[in-house]
Amino acid sequence: MRTSLNEIKQCDEYLQGKLNPEEHILFEAKLLISPVWRFNLHVLKQVHAVIRLYGWIQMKKELDEIHSRILHDPDKKTFCQNISNIFLKN
Repeated sequence: MRTSLNEIKQCDEYLQGKLNPEEHILFEAKLLISPVWRFNLHVLKQVHAVIRLYGWIQMKKELDEIHSRILHDPDKKTFCQNISNIFLKN
């Protein structure tokens, strides 16, 4: 069975807490009576987790690049020494 875009949107809004109280109750009723809705919600939760993980990985790559540029830039040597001293004092 193919999931409609409206069903995906509704599951997404449920996960994000964007449904109004009536829609929320109706959605939870659908979950109680439909294994397909429960499965679709489960899959969307997994998709959200993968997206979050990908975001964290991308952010870490960007921070590593910034860190590397700062550490290897001769003009930033004093800055790096000052930062190191802060952590060495504690």
